[in-house]
Amino acid sequence: MLGYQGKILHIDLAARTTRVEEFGEAFARSYLGGNGFGARLLFDLLRPGVDALSPENVIAFAVGPYTDTAVPSASR
Repeated sequence: MLGYQGKILHIDLAARTTRVEEFGEAFARSYLGGNGFGARLLFDLLRPGVDALSPENVIAFAVGPYTDTAVPSASR
């Protein structure tokens, strides 16, 4: 599917480790766009009630498939 690389980079700042997770086209189609993609990642990775400043908290940078294209307003 154009616009996706099929990978998620996880960076653990506390442990100073990284890992790459691959996802399939079905996942990308189910959560098309940066908003849906990011919401699903947060839903999967965060536990309810986690403290905002806890090392267990997550921050997600999720861009949509139109980023780095000529589509107007795609990267804002």
